[in-house]
Amino acid sequence: MSLKLIGAGELKAAFEEISKGAERRVLRRATTVAMAEQVKAAKARAPVDDGLLKKSIGINVKTYRNSGVVVATVGPRWNVSRPDNDRHGNVKTRTVTRKSRTGNALPPTTYNREIKPAFYGTPVEFGHVTKGGRFVPPVAFMRGSFTATAPFVLVKWEDAMMAGLLKEVAKAGGKG
Repeated sequence: MSLKLIGAGELKAAFEEISKGAERRVLRRATTVAMAEQVKAAKARAPVDDGLLKKSIGINVKTYRNSGVVVATVGPRWNVSRPDNDRHGNVKTRTVTRKSRTGNALPPTTYNREIKPAFYGTPVEFGHVTKGGRFVPPVAFMRGSFTATAPFVLVKWEDAMMAGLLKEVAKAGGKG
């Protein structure tokens, strides 16, 4: 969701009263608070097999220092995983053999295989075809949560923005 403020002269004046660091803090806080609504909605709509996809949904907020643009992404996080077990509960492993720069064989390295929802969230969202050729229909948990919460996210962002600005202006006024 892109956001463009029109006729926000008061907001611009308030931003000019505070420092660049305070401006970034206000934008990041407001964006994080507002997008929390979308995370709740996405978790509520996420299909539950073992619950890992639902557990992995979170927010990532990035601020570009030069432009001051704040971008928030909501979806499965990369740092959530679980061991890949076979039907008997044993952890599946993968052994990798490599050669050194001189061409000598290095000892084999064994890794535990993991399941990461970040890899399978998109096929669940948009549908996919299994190895056997069967089509699995999409479950629009992210798109559905976005359309359902977009108006609430905007209102929450505006409220958090004004509260953060008032706090930072008061803090800047107390120091000056």
